[in-house]
Amino acid sequence: MNTIKLIQKHILCYNEYHLDYKFLLVEERSGFEIKKRKIRLENIGHKLKIEKENELLIWIVFIFIGITSFLLVIGNAIDHSNHFSTWAWILMSISSIWLTTLFFLTPKTSKITIVSGSELVEFMLDKPSENAVRAFVDETISRSKNLLIRKYRPDPDLPEEIVLHQLNWLRDREIISMDDFFNMKSDYYSKIYRVNPD
Repeated sequence: MNTIKLIQKHILCYNEYHLDYKFLLVEERSGFEIKKRKIRLENIGHKLKIEKENELLIWIVFIFIGITSFLLVIGNAIDHSNHFSTWAWILMSISSIWLTTLFFLTPKTSKITIVSGSELVEFMLDKPSENAVRAFVDETISRSKNLLIRKYRPDPDLPEEIVLHQLNWLRDREIISMDDFFNMKSDYYSKIYRVNPD
């Protein structure tokens, strides 16, 4: 199975994901911080949680803070009544401009998270595009399921109790369908019968 890659960029964030047949390698860069993780595919869940940002509200807040800082600068230049000292006006103006810049540079994006496993994996939903992200997430889940199916497929050398427990676990986690469950179960019994016809 070939390795596939997904790169996500958003203002000061840069995330890179490499998916092979056993691992998902994650490198997250934010400002001066770099985090690297190597996640075993068998530890990844198979359900999705989607959180969408309200972009209209974000832009309203951004514009409000920007206009406020602009008005403070203009008010500083126009107001001659000395309600505030010049340094107070300068401090308020700089604080508002700083807040506007900080708000603008803070990553705000919708997220999609793979949940229900022992390790959560989070992606930006729309970077580079929602279709590209969903394709990568679907492939990650598919490879994880295939790995678990190969790992826990019925082995005629194992006791029946263990095999049934593994098949139930695969079915309960929705890794295999009910049809797959019955097919694998009957395949296991047919192999046992061939090995031990008595």
